[in-house]
Amino acid sequence: MTSEDTAKRDAEFFKALAKDKKLNRAEFNKKHPVKVEKEIKGFKSVPRNFDIAAPTPEHKKLYTKLAEYCKKFPSVALPNIMLSGGTGTGKTFTAHVMANILVDRGVRVEYTTAFNMVNAFQKYIQSFGREDTQIEAYLECDLLIIDDLGAEPTIKNITQEHIYNIINERLVNGRAFIITTNLAPAELMQKYDQRIASRILSNETSAKFEMKGKDLRLVVPVSQ
Repeated sequence: MTSEDTAKRDAEFFKALAKDKKLNRAEFNKKHPVKVEKEIKGFKSVPRNFDIAAPTPEHKKLYTKLAEYCKKFPSVALPNIMLSGGTGTGKTFTAHVMANILVDRGVRVEYTTAFNMVNAFQKYIQSFGREDTQIEAYLECDLLIIDDLGAEPTIKNITQEHIYNIINERLVNGRAFIITTNLAPAELMQKYDQRIASRILSNETSAKFEMKGKDLRLVVPVSQ
């Protein structure tokens, strides 16, 4: 969201506040949720279905499972997904395809890298909670995609605390998330607070897929 969008939303809040002095920002945000774009910026060149050539038999099996997930969403047994694997195995590309399929179905999808998410947390803190529209989007969308978890900077009292808050609030409210990461489950447990790792890796709510193989960017034209 641009600074102009933020200023516009602030103006709308203060206009509503003038009519209702008891209104707070949380109530306003709930009544007027941030609109998520129907098309995700930068995804136009990404396929909008899984009717694509799979680079390996393992990828083909995974694409079949994820296509079924997208077809049934949100009525799926395990709504959250973790795609792990080495660099270039197609995690980001796969998440992008899923995003396009779901957006076409009318699902409100919000995509962010873990790096940009931490930047949003910093802006939120520095503005004393005033620039909270991006945080709202992370919390309110139907599906949140966090790409490349583990590559974000570790900032004391910000990174882990706010990642936990986003993940936990989405779980409490029954809103799904997809996470891509180069970290294996054991590495995720080592890097993050136990509360974060256990929520991401929960067998009750999360399906976990490891994408193996060589760096596809050096073999086939698939973006990571």
